[in-house]
Amino acid sequence: MPRLPTCSLYGLRVGTELPLGGAPSADGEPDVVVRFGPARSLATRPPRPGCFEASPGHVFLGTLGGGVVLARHGREILVDGDDREALTSLVLGQGLATILHQRGVLTLHASAVAVEGGAVAFLGDQGAGKSTTAAALVERGGRLITDDVLPVRNLDAAAPSVAGGYPFLKVTQDTAQALDDDLNALRPAYSAVAKWRKTVSTVSTACPLRAVYVLEPGLTLHTERLSILDAFQQVAHHAFTGAIARSTGSGDRCLRSYAALARYVPLFRLTVPRSLDELPRLADSVVTHARSVATPSNAGFPFHHPALSGASL
Repeated sequence: MPRLPTCSLYGLRVGTELPLGGAPSADGEPDVVVRFGPARSLATRPPRPGCFEASPGHVFLGTLGGGVVLARHGREILVDGDDREALTSLVLGQGLATILHQRGVLTLHASAVAVEGGAVAFLGDQGAGKSTTAAALVERGGRLITDDVLPVRNLDAAAPSVAGGYPFLKVTQDTAQALDDDLNALRPAYSAVAKWRKTVSTVSTACPLRAVYVLEPGLTLHTERLSILDAFQQVAHHAFTGAIARSTGSGDRCLRSYAALARYVPLFRLTVPRSLDELPRLADSVVTHARSVATPSNAGFPFHHPALSGASL
């Protein structure tokens, strides 16, 4: 069998029959193989969008058009269906997030950017501004790590690190215009959602995780250190595969990883005004704050910094 094209995604070498949209190439034997196969016939339930069937070692994911992705044993993804765009999006997102989960890696739904020699990550509900904030930091000289799936490794060594994904951000028209991007030069990210792909410089190697910011809307720019309990709850809420963990008997392992991240990495609540005109000042403030954040080994100590706290834009 000819060797599959292999790319680097989320710290994995991924050999794939399905084109995965510009991910950097990788040398060596793949850790994970993505191939076309009879995923639908292996399921015992009718396909539906999202995770529709899960058991230890096997997770079935469905697209709106009836396509099926099967992630199994942390080593293989089977792809079955005609809508290549939807299947590619599912593999790049929840498919590989599931593979990482099966391999024992904590995976968050987050954006992350490398600044000041470390990574800062952004959590938040849909529409909170994760991609927008990451795009603003990239405009100020940061390098993208990921805009969707964030694997966190080395929690057992109290030295959490993160690895990068595909080399583009998914931005709305308003964000693109606020950053002076030419929409005519950007490709649509999806056919059904009004977002565009913004190709950017990425980090291809593991990067130490310096801080995590939970984004919430507010009238002024303000940051507040979360207690370990609040941090744990936020990590659990934004974990990519929490529901899958409950279905596959890996819940206890996940709880331990949530607790480790809350202990070793400082988490902050960051309230952000909705005005896109203030994106440059938001990015500058986050960089200033990140410079002062304690290293993971000191994350358990009390922390206060005035750079954002109580600041008004």
